Amino acid sequence: MGLDYEDIEFETTYGMKLRGWFVAAPKNVTAHNIGICFIHGGGRDRRAFLRHVPLFHNQGYDCMLFDFSEHGMSDSTGRGFSYGIREKDDVRFAVKWLKEVRQLKRVVVVGTSVGASSAIMAAAEDPSIDAVVAENPVACAGNISLLSLSLSLSLSLSRIY
Repeated sequence: MGLDYEDIEFETTYGMKLRGWFVAAPKNVTAHNIGICFIHGGGRDRRAFLRHVPLFHNQGYDCMLFDFSEHGMSDSTGRGFSYGIREKDDVRFAVKWLKEVRQLKRVVVVGTSVGASSAIMAAAEDPSIDAVVAENPVACAGNISLLSLSLSLSLSLSRIY
């Protein structure tokens, strides 16, 4: 990426530490006091949005990339991901960190797949999220969970028979 960044860590109210990177807007560009919080999809990590950071950074936006709980370098209990049900809270904690620690006036959440669904669910509950860009969000977590379970069962059964 070739940009200066800071390793960050913030804690959730349920005791998990989330880890990520903060890339401050360049000093030679007019800063907007707006942060962009990138939200990766399920089974991925913060690196999923690395190619997008320079675009926003060069326009004067602070950028944050972080790993959901159960992903990347963030704390894990071994439960895996929940198609946005738990991850939405991770998004809320990330936005809170940007507004309280970095004193940003506005935060835009940009997510893909489960990250997009998590961003939408977080914004529905948290008015401090100023905007959401959702790329291919999961439409119905319940249906995806059933499909995943069905596929897992069929693979397991096919090995038996």
